[in-house]
Amino acid sequence: MHFERYRFASRFVRPTDTVTDLACGVGYGTDVLSEAGASVVGIDRSSAAIRYARKHYKGSFRVADLFTVNAQTDVVVSFETVEHIPAPLEKTMTHLLSLSKRTLVASVPYLEPAGNNPFHYHDSLKEDHFLFLNKYGTFRFFYQETEPGFLIHDVKIQKPQNLILVVQKDERG
Repeated sequence: MHFERYRFASRFVRPTDTVTDLACGVGYGTDVLSEAGASVVGIDRSSAAIRYARKHYKGSFRVADLFTVNAQTDVVVSFETVEHIPAPLEKTMTHLLSLSKRTLVASVPYLEPAGNNPFHYHDSLKEDHFLFLNKYGTFRFFYQETEPGFLIHDVKIQKPQNLILVVQKDERG
């Protein structure tokens, strides 16, 4: 499922881009993104995950908390992250956008029921929660289906599993 999202995000990466994969986990997505970008760094707050990533995948990896990261790259990718952050959703998304010079690609579980995951601070996320992004540039929603193919669609499908947001900054951002 995540592999499809990383392949999708690669479509927004130019060969000369710098890319940050925030909340990269064990690094397989950073590895996928490295095929598209000139320079990719995976960042996660888990030192165990970063040790694993360094051992198994190419790319640069480092341990950091989301809000301590302040270096800008062309593209920021952050999948299944914002729902885990106790800060207000708009604050987290605005911080992610501040790290991107051009494009942010992020995903959240779509309309996940409250209490479904004890590690989530934000539940039942849908398009309305992200409309404030309009002030930063052009943004689009994409929808990822469940098995078997985990395909990503540019139109709303019946029962999507994940909502993917792509924000392409303009002079307003």
